[in-house]
Amino acid sequence: MSYGQGCRGINFVQPTYRTLQLPSPGVNWTHRLENAAAQQFCMLVLGFTQTLTDCTPINGGFGCFILASPDIFAVTTTIGGPGASTADVIIPVPPLTTFIGVGAFSQFLVLDPGAANGVMSATSGIHSICSSGL
Repeated sequence: MSYGQGCRGINFVQPTYRTLQLPSPGVNWTHRLENAAAQQFCMLVLGFTQTLTDCTPINGGFGCFILASPDIFAVTTTIGGPGASTADVIIPVPPLTTFIGVGAFSQFLVLDPGAANGVMSATSGIHSICSSGL
């Protein structure tokens, strides 16, 4: 389930984020960033709690928020054209039933010098709950 508001990047486009499947034991859980700045570093932030930390000191007060506690993170780069780039992060979920019912909050942050704040853009957050896969 999507929550929160991201912040716009290059060409005033807000990057989007979705997961390609529900997390469940034994699944490769794919996180996809879309509509992002080209050839830039991006980071998937994944946490077990939701945060609403204002990033004002980082980006000059343009309303960009971190929407997931940074308990786990993965850094990669985007591929594609300006405002239309993508990135995937694949997280293998261990095949343990103890993960069923565990919630996770996640969001992509993108290094984006073309953003209104000159630093970064961000997606909305996603709240996921690990299912049994049945």
